[in-house]
Amino acid sequence: MSAFLNTLNRVWNSHHSLLQYLLIILAAYFLFFWLQSAPVLSDPDSFYHAKIGQILANEKILHEFPWLQFTTLKDNFTDHHFLYHIFLIPFVSLFPDPLAGLKFSVVVIGTVVFTVIFWFLKSNKVPFAFILTLVLLAAGPYLFRANLAKAPILSLAVLIIGLQLMFHKKYLPLFFLSFFYVWLYGGWMLLGGAAIVFVIMEALTALTTKTIVKSEKLKVKSYLALLGAVFGGLLAGLIINPYFPDNIAFTWQQAVKIGLINYQNIIGVGGEWYPYKIFDLIGGLNIIFIILVGSLAIFLATLAKQTSKSLTLFVLTVMFFILTLKSKRNIEYFTPFAILFSGFALRDGLQISRLALRDLIPESIVQKLTYGLIIGYIAVMAVPSAFKEITNTKRDLSSGTPFAQFKGISNWLKTNTPKGSIVLHSDWDESPVLFYQNDWNYYIVGLDPTFMYEYNKDLYWKWVNITTGKGVDDLTEVIKNELRVQYVLATSDHQDMDKLFKNNEDFEKAYEDSEGKIYKIKKL
Repeated sequence: MSAFLNTLNRVWNSHHSLLQYLLIILAAYFLFFWLQSAPVLSDPDSFYHAKIGQILANEKILHEFPWLQFTTLKDNFTDHHFLYHIFLIPFVSLFPDPLAGLKFSVVVIGTVVFTVIFWFLKSNKVPFAFILTLVLLAAGPYLFRANLAKAPILSLAVLIIGLQLMFHKKYLPLFFLSFFYVWLYGGWMLLGGAAIVFVIMEALTALTTKTIVKSEKLKVKSYLALLGAVFGGLLAGLIINPYFPDNIAFTWQQAVKIGLINYQNIIGVGGEWYPYKIFDLIGGLNIIFIILVGSLAIFLATLAKQTSKSLTLFVLTVMFFILTLKSKRNIEYFTPFAILFSGFALRDGLQISRLALRDLIPESIVQKLTYGLIIGYIAVMAVPSAFKEITNTKRDLSSGTPFAQFKGISNWLKTNTPKGSIVLHSDWDESPVLFYQNDWNYYIVGLDPTFMYEYNKDLYWKWVNITTGKGVDDLTEVIKNELRVQYVLATSDHQDMDKLFKNNEDFEKAYEDSEGKIYKIKKL
C-alpha cells in the first residue's frame, strides 16, 4: 500500500502530470457543458456572433452592415472578432441548431482556457497550480462571464500564451501571436500593454540585482527585440487586415470611446460597461480575494526577492482591478490574473521562506503543514462557497434569451414587408436577436448605442424618446422621413412605447403575439 501511495504521489507531482491535466480538462468540460445545457443565450450579442459565423460560412466577408441603418457601422463595418467568427464556422454550420453549436463552442473554449491557465501555472512551477485552477473554476462572477458566447474568454488564453512567450523570449512566435491577436479580438492592445509592463519590470529587477551592469547592451537588445516582436506583430495585424484602413478608426471608437472613455453618464450603454461596487466585487469573489490578500502579504514581505514575472502579474492584476471598478466586464481579466499573480507570488515567497527555514524545520514537515492548512481550508470554506457560486451561475445562465425569441415577429416581417425595409425596434439590444432570426429587414441600432450616438446625436435622442414613450414633435414625420420607417416593433416590456402608437391615428396594428406588437404606418 505504501509503495502504491508513493507511486501515486510521484505521478501526481510530476512536472508534466497527465493525471492533473486530465482532471482539469474533465472538470472544465463537464462544468461548462452543464452550465450551457439550457436553450437560452445570456447575452443578446451572442445571436450576432452566430449570424456572422453563418455569413462567413457562406464565404462572405462583410465590409458594410446595413442591418444597423443609423449607426457608424452601416457604411464602415469592421469585424474586430474576425478569427473568433472563423472559429465559430464549424459549430454554427455542422450542428442541426446553430445556436446549440454556438453554445458547444463555449464548452470547447472554456475547456481550452482553463487548460491553458493550468499549463501556465504548472510550466512556471507554481505551487498548488491544480488547486488554484479549481478555485478559478468556482469563481461565480468570472464563471458567468466565461460562459458567454463572446470573444474575450478566448482572448484570455491568447494573452496568457503571449505572456509565456515573453517570459521565455520567444520572439518569432510572439510576433505571429501578436499578428493574429489583432484579427481575433478588438482588445488586442492588452498584449502591447503587457509587453511594456514586463519590459519595465525586467529592467527594474535587473537594476535592483545589479545584473544590468554586466550585460547592459544585451539586456537592452532583448527588451527592444521583445517590444519589436509584439508591436511589430500588432502593427502588421492592423495593416495586413481585410478591414484596413477602416479598422483604424473603428479601433479608436471601440477601444477608446466605448471601452475606455465610455458614454455611460450620457446614454444608456450595456450593463457590462457600468462600474462594479467594490464590496459587491469582493463579496462575489470572496475566495479569490482571500487568496489574493494572503499572497499579497507574502509578496510584499518578500518584495526584494520577487521575480520580474511576479512583478508583471502584480501590475497587470492591479490594472485589471481598477478597470473592473470602472466597467464590470473587466472581471473576465481581473479574476484569472488575480489567481496567476497569487500563484507566482506564492512560488517566489515560499521559495525564500523554505530557504530561510530549512535549518530550523525539516522541509517535509513544512510541506505537510502547508498542505494540511490548504486542505482544511478547502474542506471548511472553499467547497461550500464553490457549490453556492456554481449553483447561482447555473441559475443566471438559464434565465437568458430563448433560442426562439422574436421568431414569430421575424417570420411575419419576412413574409409581409419589402426586403431591406427598416424596422423601428424598442431597444438597441433587441437587434442582434432580430438580425439572427431575420436578415431580410434592417434595423435602427445595435451592439452598442454609442454607434448611433456617434452617427447622429439628434436622431439618437429622438429614437430614445420614441421607444421610452415620451414621444417627439411630429412623430409620424420623424418616423416616416427621418428614420424612413414603415414598421414599428413595440415589445411587450415597452408598454409606454406601445401606448404611443396604439393611440396614434396614423398607425395601425398589423401583428401581435406574446413578445410584442408590430404597427404599420397608414398610407397618408
